[in-house]
Amino acid sequence: MREVVVRALFFKQTIMRIMKNSRFFFPGIFVVVLLCIGLFSLYGGVRATSIITVTTDDVVLTRVSAPNAAHLAAQFTQYDYDWPPSANTTVPLLEVATLPGDLNDQIVAVKKSIFFRAMLPLILAENHRIEMKHRWIEEQFAKDDVLPGTTEWGALHQVAGYYRVKGDINDIKLRRELLRRVDSLPVAMVLAQAAQESGWGTSRFAQEGNSLFGEWTFRKGAGITPGERLEGKSHTVRAFPNLRASVRSYMHNINLNRAYRELRAMRAEMRMTGKPFNAYTLASGLKRYSERGELYVRDIRTIIQGNGLDRLGEIRMVSGGGEDEPWMTVPVVSLGFL
Repeated sequence: MREVVVRALFFKQTIMRIMKNSRFFFPGIFVVVLLCIGLFSLYGGVRATSIITVTTDDVVLTRVSAPNAAHLAAQFTQYDYDWPPSANTTVPLLEVATLPGDLNDQIVAVKKSIFFRAMLPLILAENHRIEMKHRWIEEQFAKDDVLPGTTEWGALHQVAGYYRVKGDINDIKLRRELLRRVDSLPVAMVLAQAAQESGWGTSRFAQEGNSLFGEWTFRKGAGITPGERLEGKSHTVRAFPNLRASVRSYMHNINLNRAYRELRAMRAEMRMTGKPFNAYTLASGLKRYSERGELYVRDIRTIIQGNGLDRLGEIRMVSGGGEDEPWMTVPVVSLGFL
């Protein structure tokens, strides 16, 4: 919409210049008519774009403040939100935007408990958003070929562009690849990587830039310079406005980057055969996330097993609409997937 306003102002300024210059008054009338037609088409295009925009089904979370670790833990307690969650528990719709600065001052058990509880709703919410999009794509592909120019055709191309999948939307290979990319991730694996990459939320990048997964960027002003960056390197660690944005970016990176094709292929096989997304198995697809390769995979698996993430069972988020049943069921590892 901002683009529409900018272009409309440009049209207005152009028309005023034409009308003030008498030499171009009569030819200018013709130009004004063309500009008006263009402006009308522009607004019509915006309406068409809004129609084909895919609903992302963002989960609305209630933001809670975290001035310090004790305050955040007390808020979790008010919602009966414990760690580890009890069997068939529900996770409240809470969003911790930034982690408390004194997290590293807590004993290990408290630090881990606060970190996991802060991360879990963000991961579940982002998985839900991606899963809803995956289901919508499946519904469209279950129909006949999508006709060019239709609402569905435009929407599918919009999603394919976001996930960098090029080609004919009716091509079977494109469809298979798009569904491979638009998919959720096992919660246990995401929790383990967030813990590993952010030092349980205590790293400088997590504290200063809400960066949970150590993502690099080469855009100026978009990140934090590593203190031990090698000479000649120009990358920074990407900063985010809040923790949820970091989770979203990480998931998109795993679903998009060529380095994780093996992980996506294993995940697609699990989905096709009706098996749950197994975090321990899929972690093998993270070898290229770190220069340490297999040792990095071992560390992620150690966090998963050492913190009981593979034994959490079924986790649900409470319904935001007051229904009797939660709107989302998300087993962490062993009992299924979103």
